[in-house]
Amino acid sequence: MPKIKSILKFAAILSVIILIAGWAWLRSSLPLTHGSLSVSGSDDTIKIVRDNKGIPHIKAASLKDAYYGLGFVHAQDRLWQMEMNRRIAQGRLAEVVGPSGLGTDKFLRTLGVYARAKDAWITLNPDTKTLFEAYAAGVNAFLEQQSGALPPEFILTQHSNIEPWSPIDSIAWTKMMAWDLSGNWRKELNRLQMWYNFDESKIDEFYPPYRYETRKPLPDLDDIYDGLDLKPSHQVWVRQQEDGLGSNNWVVNGTRTETGKPLLAHDPPLGLTTPRV
Repeated sequence: MPKIKSILKFAAILSVIILIAGWAWLRSSLPLTHGSLSVSGSDDTIKIVRDNKGIPHIKAASLKDAYYGLGFVHAQDRLWQMEMNRRIAQGRLAEVVGPSGLGTDKFLRTLGVYARAKDAWITLNPDTKTLFEAYAAGVNAFLEQQSGALPPEFILTQHSNIEPWSPIDSIAWTKMMAWDLSGNWRKELNRLQMWYNFDESKIDEFYPPYRYETRKPLPDLDDIYDGLDLKPSHQVWVRQQEDGLGSNNWVVNGTRTETGKPLLAHDPPLGLTTPRV
């Protein structure tokens, strides 16, 4: 009996030690919020201060360094979200989640989101490229110095092969956000169909301009699409807009504010994400 008690006591102590070690290991995935780090890639010292809600505030000597700091704190706080976002845009979701991601991968590869991001990179001006590169350098600086546990999602999916961040990854997600906010794409297709069949006055009967708005003339779509044959072969149809879609914004005149300056508020009705985008 005493021997059994000793074994149980030892097992209990060992379990407590394992739990404490596991807790400490998982805690190492949290952002470092005190002290200093020496990393390469920035031009000057960057100061990151987090308020009592954990929101980082970046102080840098240049815009380039500010973007570097932003990439670093994003990787600290949102590494799993960033990894999944770029995999969605790349059409590589199934590599992590398995066959359930194949449909999404096929669709987004067909749509060519990541390929279009590469095309966009070529056309950017040098100043914009510098900022994208600085952000990517900040993300990669975090990855290079990260020695603790990865966020729990990586552990649960047994995914630890995190590739360096690229400016193309950032551009690709801006295109995904553009797609997410393009709820009117059916309407645009309708207008394209009508453009081949009706004059502008007839199109206005289906899609009249807002009150007090002067409608801009429709562009030459043949010129925009470089002579491609886009003439639709199916019937024109008009889809009723669902209730509740659309962003909200309002502005208050400076005569009604304490500072004397106008206030503008905007509410984009994005889908629920955790953490918020």
